[in-house]
Amino acid sequence: MQNICIILFLGLYFDFFVHGIEVDINLKHNSDLVIEPIIGRFDHSEGPHWDSHIQKLYFVDIEAQKIYRFDPVTKDLSCIFIENGPIGFVIPVEGEPHKFVAGCGTDFILVTWDEHRNATKSIPQVLSIVDNDRNGTRWNDGKADSLGRFWGGTIGPEINDVVIPNQASLYRIDSDLKPKKELSPVTNSNGLAWNLQDNTFYYIDTPTLQVAAFDFEPINGTISNKRIAFDLQKNNISGIPDGMTIDKNGNLWIALYGGGGVINVNPYTGEIIRLIELPVTKVTSCTFGGPLLDTLFVTTSSRDLTKKELTEKPYSGYVFAIKGLGVYGLVANSFKIIIKKMSEITLEPLVGPYDLGEGPHWDPISQKLYYVDIYAQKVFRFDPASGIVTSVFIENGPVGFVVPLEGCTDKFVAGCGIDFVLFSWNSEKSLENCTAQVLVSADSDRIETRLNDGKVDSSGRLWAGTMGHEKNGIFPPNIGSLYSIGNDFMLKKQISPVSISNGLAWNPNNDIFYYIDSLSYQIVAYNYNSQTGIISNKKIVFDFLKNNIPGLPDGMTIDTNGNLWVAVYGGGGILNINPKTGELLRFVKINNAKNITSVAFGGPNLDILYVTSARTGLNENQLKEQLHAGYLFAIKGLGVCGFPANSFKLPKIN
Repeated sequence: MQNICIILFLGLYFDFFVHGIEVDINLKHNSDLVIEPIIGRFDHSEGPHWDSHIQKLYFVDIEAQKIYRFDPVTKDLSCIFIENGPIGFVIPVEGEPHKFVAGCGTDFILVTWDEHRNATKSIPQVLSIVDNDRNGTRWNDGKADSLGRFWGGTIGPEINDVVIPNQASLYRIDSDLKPKKELSPVTNSNGLAWNLQDNTFYYIDTPTLQVAAFDFEPINGTISNKRIAFDLQKNNISGIPDGMTIDKNGNLWIALYGGGGVINVNPYTGEIIRLIELPVTKVTSCTFGGPLLDTLFVTTSSRDLTKKELTEKPYSGYVFAIKGLGVYGLVANSFKIIIKKMSEITLEPLVGPYDLGEGPHWDPISQKLYYVDIYAQKVFRFDPASGIVTSVFIENGPVGFVVPLEGCTDKFVAGCGIDFVLFSWNSEKSLENCTAQVLVSADSDRIETRLNDGKVDSSGRLWAGTMGHEKNGIFPPNIGSLYSIGNDFMLKKQISPVSISNGLAWNPNNDIFYYIDSLSYQIVAYNYNSQTGIISNKKIVFDFLKNNIPGLPDGMTIDTNGNLWVAVYGGGGILNINPKTGELLRFVKINNAKNITSVAFGGPNLDILYVTSARTGLNENQLKEQLHAGYLFAIKGLGVCGFPANSFKLPKIN
């Protein structure tokens, strides 16, 4: 890249006009102002953050979904791609040199990136999600305050370059990782800054064309007493306010998107101190950096510019360094996170692909995982210690689930077609085919249904439900049912009608039953009597549509804290939900697979989450994009444990 310095020799004092208004500019500290485009071009560079510990500049390219690190001394530029979505900001984590928090889409994520290892892509951990009740918003600007709390906001959906108003919010996220709305609604949450005394918080909601000031209480992190510190419209300033920083004198530096510069303002008096013009139009943000914090780094955008406009302003989309301002910035804060939350989550594709992997069941006795491939009519056993997979083909029909028989190592109950069946299998070896014994049939009055998900309760009863066969991508509604079956083989219809009977779980106290009918887009809870198996008093604990969750709820499990883990079919991940409050705790993204079917805790400590997925119905392009569609995954480092899965009880086996 050719470096060009635009050196402005400025007098000690002069007058100039900003759009017809005479502004008195006092530059007694500046005789030489140097404006240098240092790196580029980027589509929409934003969110500059100077890391004083390593003397490097971090910034993002929003739509390119990239985080960059720039070394002003060596001119080295490194980057990493984040799959979760557009990136609004990046902030280092305090005390963790290779960890960062970032805003991707509406995910607040933890990124692990050692830039010395030439990694080009990162699998982040989703710490929390915001704007669950909104559609089309995304994270925009964000920073950390003096105590390491995160402050940042979202921007509303854009239609024809116009942001829909009042769809976004400003959030605060403490080390407990629970987002708290501080200001709502806003339209385009942007620049943030705190003064040196740490008693004033400055904030920009771009369409207001104003910089607002709030009293700030640093111990509790509260804001109050809003007032307007500067109004661009009243001062006839062109462009709109975007990112912002502050110097040690307490004066603000505001990027002017569409205004071609950075304006320096005294927020106490509302006085314009100076306007630094840049050879670009779209200026997005700024921050102080360098060894003395006396260099103003400025990000810009080339987004939506024509070839002619790029020819006229060739440094659009570059990052600039401005020196000679005669002022100093403040050290940028890092995000503080609870150490126990920092366990490294790892996601590993184990075996596959399968057409429709489902029904994972961890057997704590053998320390093996059982699961099925529904339409392949196969039951699989995976040994994590050796990596060996064995399988058996069941002739009776599509296999929806498999559960071991209590006290037996070679007998299993499965759902095949509409039949609950019993079969024998020495799972140490694969078996080409097996004819199972029919115990009882469900939906005997129908031919267009099949058994789907199934589990066993603490009393040894088997619970499983039916669903209609898919036709041209459509599932017929309301022709299935949920059943329970005891060791007397008496079939009891528990819930009817349902459309796609799916996830089942019981709470730690064994008095609540959780259930999913996928086409309802809801997780419901029932009071549960473990002695009689009676369920009652239905209530909704989580609604996908109201929380703006894409995809269908599918299989489900529960951890020892009583929180649910729900596979999202078509959503590419797993939701972790507190069913008591309806709070979405986190979203674990499964990279390279979107159709996630079910989950089960396993491993010696029951702290590994095994995940099944599907590739059925995907076209050639989708399969290329989803390289691990249909795989069995293992997720480690979640910091929670599950319960041992129950086996089906029979009085005796002949």
